[in-house]
Amino acid sequence: MKRLPLPLEPLIYPLAGLYKSIMSSRNLAFDRGWLPSHEVGRPVISIGNLTAGGTGKTPLTALLVEGFLRRGKRIGLVSRGYGGTEKGPARVPSDGTAETARRFGDETAWLAHRYPSVPVVIAAKRVEAARLLIEECDGNIDLILADDAFQHRWLKRSLDAVVLDPTEPEWHYRPLPLGRTREGFDSLARADAVFLTKTNLAAESQVKWLLSQVARVAKAHKRHPLVFELESYIPFFLPLAGGRSMADLESRSVSSFKGERVLLVSGIGRPHTFARLIRNIVHAEVLEHLVFNDHHSYSEANLAAIEARAVQLGAGAILVTEKDAVKMSNWRPRVPCWASRLETRAKGDLGAFYEAVDRLLL
Repeated sequence: MKRLPLPLEPLIYPLAGLYKSIMSSRNLAFDRGWLPSHEVGRPVISIGNLTAGGTGKTPLTALLVEGFLRRGKRIGLVSRGYGGTEKGPARVPSDGTAETARRFGDETAWLAHRYPSVPVVIAAKRVEAARLLIEECDGNIDLILADDAFQHRWLKRSLDAVVLDPTEPEWHYRPLPLGRTREGFDSLARADAVFLTKTNLAAESQVKWLLSQVARVAKAHKRHPLVFELESYIPFFLPLAGGRSMADLESRSVSSFKGERVLLVSGIGRPHTFARLIRNIVHAEVLEHLVFNDHHSYSEANLAAIEARAVQLGAGAILVTEKDAVKMSNWRPRVPCWASRLETRAKGDLGAFYEAVDRLLL
């Protein structure tokens, strides 16, 4: 989404004001109990955001999944399955194929493939997804992670985690369609934890500005969420899986790409952050970055065009995100294609977050 030319912005103010009023009225209805939030019999942790797309929710979800698994928690994931054709409720296969990504959405297909021991269920109504998840596990589940559910208040949650991306410019935090916010900063009054992602890729001034907004809301509402800062990094690269588990394939180190001429391909919410990681951390020579829309489903024509462009540029490798790789599972281009294992890590200790979750399970 690009910012509108300044002379056109006043024309959008009424629409942005209307959207903000609708969301405020909806939240008031849930706050007052006029609209119901449904219990599902297990603690639910919502991982959501204020702006539309690309904030780093999925890498954070992966980080928390690994943290809970290390602590011996039995967990499951529920999602809307954005971008998929399957409406559900249905369990997502862990095969990591392009067909699974097409049916269930790329992010859920990626998570199910990366963590085959963790059940993932999609449905337009997250309440139905959570109930099927519990049924699929015969009730043997400690807690449920609900992806992109901060605004999906039909599902009653025990803890709300909100992701803020300091690589986004300030104008993104205006209401849709003037900016990108689904809800304004005051909605952070519902948050129990706030995660600032990609802080190593952001300007320090933008990180401070977001922290000041969180502090302002906390002071006004006398509710102080836990606040954590996260960094994005790439630990290694994997070849396209070809239907096999990526865990079974030989990885390639980040340092081995230093100085290599590469073609980047991505269909993610914030593609510039991927390019920045490749340039600043991998230190590869980026010949070109082919950018597709977020959640793009790659056709045979797309893949053929990508391969032809890589050959034309004389690229030694094609680099994609792991989220894109699940939609390219059977592709075998003449130029080797590698998927980046994009991860996030905490700048400090997340112990306070896990302690808050433990209290839910007592």
